[in-house]
Amino acid sequence: MDNKEIVKKVIASINSKDWKSTKLFVNDEVIRNSSTLGGSIKLSADEFISFHKDEYKVFPDGIEEINFLIEENNKVVCYSTYTGTQKGKLGKFKASNKKLHANLITIYEIRNKKIMQIWTEWDRFGSL
Repeated sequence: MDNKEIVKKVIASINSKDWKSTKLFVNDEVIRNSSTLGGSIKLSADEFISFHKDEYKVFPDGIEEINFLIEENNKVVCYSTYTGTQKGKLGKFKASNKKLHANLITIYEIRNKKIMQIWTEWDRFGSL
């Protein structure tokens, strides 16, 4: 299985809330980088999954669709679109029942068939 297939499987497992499958491809410790979310954070595989479970509390119908993937060495760049209806509180914002559309650029670093590090960014203000 190449690194692009690993990224596809992780995104599909998150979309289907198949957390057992997600955990198969996430390292025991993963670093998530995002200036949109305030910097870098080190997460256990369980914390990484909890992050996505919490996201579904806000966007229960959330789904990420891959537009394209580019692989170089041990990194995969994913340009994707996330859509979901805000049914829960998001920071200071009450549930709006509005549909969010956000284009994401994410880079996954993969070693030994596990995601080790993630860099992800999106237009936070364009999503409001």
